[in-house]
Order: sequence, then structure tokens, then C-alpha cells
Amino acid sequence: AVDKKIIEEETIKPTGQKGLPDKKMPSFFVEEKMISEKNIDTNMDDIDLMQTQKTTPSEEESNPFFDPNANNNLNRNNDTKFIASEKLNDIYFAFDQYNIDDSAKKILLKNAEWLKLNPLLKIKLAGHCDERGTNNYNIALGERRALYVKKQLAFLGISENRLLPISFGEEKPTCWESEEKCWSKNRRVQFLMISD
Repeated sequence: AVDKKIIEEETIKPTGQKGLPDKKMPSFFVEEKMISEKNIDTNMDDIDLMQTQKTTPSEEESNPFFDPNANNNLNRNNDTKFIASEKLNDIYFAFDQYNIDDSAKKILLKNAEWLKLNPLLKIKLAGHCDERGTNNYNIALGERRALYVKKQLAFLGISENRLLPISFGEEKPTCWESEEKCWSKNRRVQFLMISD
């Protein structure tokens, strides 16, 4: 049996966040096979999230997560209802990060076990950010958070067909005060059951 741990190796890449020093961005290794963001199968026409499309010399050029087509490619079916589950806990993130710490990994493992026990349910993975940063940056970061959680759940045995990643960026906070205690509650991926 293969020990299914989520292992992270850091590589240096700029964050694109104005006013912040370069941060280390993780690449993910699972079962000794590298899973880079370039080979995430998202059914989004092979969007390469690590590359920036040149548009104007503004925020987009300084943002490695920016993809002007990302919002058009996310499935936003308005006829679908989403129901929060009391059995699935949100995954929380550090500022300007899309990887998770050990406590969040434990929550992710528990959520995966619950999803295995309920194989007919489909889940929307809603990526969220705090209010800092531009709207475009936060939409892209929220999307990377949702895609990261989707890929890790798939590795843990959950069918990717059951998982719908989407980003709300900073648009749907759970807390509205401008302080770290509040911001940390908004940096999350929320698990919502899809009900037709």
C-alpha cells in the first residue's frame, strides 16, 4: 500500500502582489510523481495557471495567477442550488497562499473520507480570499485554492467528476472587519453540496 501523504517542495517564484517581497510558491509531489499546476485536468481547455497572458502593462503583468479567460471557463449554472454541509469543513489558507498547513490537511483528509462514504454527492469547491489585493488577483487566487483542493481530493480517491471548482475571490466574505482575525476566516475553500 502506498502511503498517501501530501508532500510539498518549495520553488521560488514571484507572487505578483504589490508591496510584498517574493514568496516561495510550492510545487506538489504525490507518490514521487510531480503534479504541477500545468497538468491539472480541470476541464477548462487546459488553462495554464502558471503563465500570464499579456494584456496591458498593468496588474495582469505582475500577477502570475491572472487568466483573463478563467471566469468564462468556470461553470456557473444558475439553475443549480448549493447547500452547505455540516459534515464537510472549510479549508483555510495563509495570506496570499494556495497550499495548506498540517491542520488543514487533517480537515481535507476527514472531508475525503466523508465524501467516500457518500459517493453520489457532487461538491462545489468555492475558493475565497480576504479583501486585500485587487479583484482580479483574488479571483485567480481563489481559483487556485479551489483547484488545489480538487487535485488533492482526487489523489485521495474522490472522482474529479464530482468536484466543481469555482472562485468568488473577495466577493463573499464571512467576516467584514479589516483585521487579520477576520481576514483569516475569509481565506478558504468552502465545500457545498450540489442539488439539482
